[in-house]
Amino acid sequence: MSKKQRHQFIEQLIAEQPISTQEELVDRLKENGFDVTQATVSRDIRQMGLRKKENSQGILCYQIAKKAMSGEYGHLGKMLRMAYRSHKQNHQMMVVYTLPGSAPAIANAIETLYEQQLFTVLSNDNRFLMIAYNEQGIKEVWHSLEQLMEE
Repeated sequence: MSKKQRHQFIEQLIAEQPISTQEELVDRLKENGFDVTQATVSRDIRQMGLRKKENSQGILCYQIAKKAMSGEYGHLGKMLRMAYRSHKQNHQMMVVYTLPGSAPAIANAIETLYEQQLFTVLSNDNRFLMIAYNEQGIKEVWHSLEQLMEE
């Protein structure tokens, strides 16, 4: 199963039941068909911006930060908010225009974080081109990037 599916399942899981440790999360994921290690789950927690907070029963458990994105996604959101100028889409491709000098760093982060949906990301000084495997993929990535820019 893909990273995106795993992240969606983790969101659903922690919304439905208190998960207090990484080991618990690994066990629940394995019970539901995800072949994961503790290192993978640790990386997922960081990338998703999960934080331990006390729930209504006083149990310290993982929760998704509502407003402030953190980790790599939060950093990407900050870069996009500062540098984004405009974009154009054609089928499964999208070019995004940025401030001069910022496109390579943003393109690198996007290619790393969205590797499942994107075939490649090419950049120069002030723009980058995202090429997805299909039109739905580019729409999903762009929707996610728009959400990051709104945070």
